[in-house]
Amino acid sequence: MNYCPETKEIKDVPILDERSRFWNAPNLTELVNTIKDQIEEKKGKFICTLDSKGVNPIILAEVAFMCETPRVIENRLYVDVKILETPKGKVLKDLIETIIPENLSTHFRFILSGIGILDEDMSVRDYQVLSVNFTTVI
Repeated sequence: MNYCPETKEIKDVPILDERSRFWNAPNLTELVNTIKDQIEEKKGKFICTLDSKGVNPIILAEVAFMCETPRVIENRLYVDVKILETPKGKVLKDLIETIIPENLSTHFRFILSGIGILDEDMSVRDYQVLSVNFTTVI
């Protein structure tokens, strides 16, 4: 992850990788592409909150960032995160700027939240992304 304070963007944020609960799903490639497509469909509108519990609808007063430019590299899903000029966006910006930028990925994670059906073979189907949650790593 690379943070740019001028643009308030974090580039190359992994939201589905080997730390994800879905990483061992037999249909991982299909799942990653489905999630990528869902984020692309909401281009410029995929807003997320801090401390979100994946509840829909999103409470606008809690909005902190947007996910943009989803891309798949070796079954990992990456996005760029744009921090918004909102009260919660300012909280996120302050949190990120207190950490040395080179250490972002060791202190923070962005995690998918959604609903779907888990089959006996651990395949995930009918997955719908609700949000991308921000969390700190302790």
